[in-house]
Amino acid sequence: MWLVQRLEKKNFPTEGVKGVDGIVRFDYMGSSEFEWGALPKALKSMREVAEISTEKIVLQKLEHVVRRPSTKSGAQSKETCKAYFVGPASHAEQAKELFVSELTGENKKRLKEPTYIQYAYLGRDSFGTSVDDSHYSRYIGWWVIDGQPPWVLFKDEAVAREWMKLAYVRVPKEKPNVRL
Repeated sequence: MWLVQRLEKKNFPTEGVKGVDGIVRFDYMGSSEFEWGALPKALKSMREVAEISTEKIVLQKLEHVVRRPSTKSGAQSKETCKAYFVGPASHAEQAKELFVSELTGENKKRLKEPTYIQYAYLGRDSFGTSVDDSHYSRYIGWWVIDGQPPWVLFKDEAVAREWMKLAYVRVPKEKPNVRL
């Protein structure tokens, strides 16, 4: 069972804010698992893996073709949905599985909170029922914070590239302020 943090568009510049929270907002998830520093711990884990692991951190495009419900003429339309995975290369297949299962509603993964991926991409649920697109369109990313190590999916490649640059940056350790 994964704990997934939904990421929202940041519609306004935030002066003085550095790091990933300068490009995204973290949706309020409502679960106690998100309390007590879960997000900083996940970010720290991502950086540690990047520093000590020989495994490469990648940005990989994932695609899945989804059939739209039939139109009045009886024709089904198809839509190619794209997501951009950022994380260790060995986790890309897990990310693809999560993406496809959340898009299609088939073989759903056990998650602690809903992702609303299907709503964000298609504006409908797995039964074809339309949802308020304006509400769900704000979701642009999904951060699996308890993955080993954590990884993330984005709707937009530019945001994924920026996340990769900011999340995996080496943070210098502060030198202790010692007076002699």
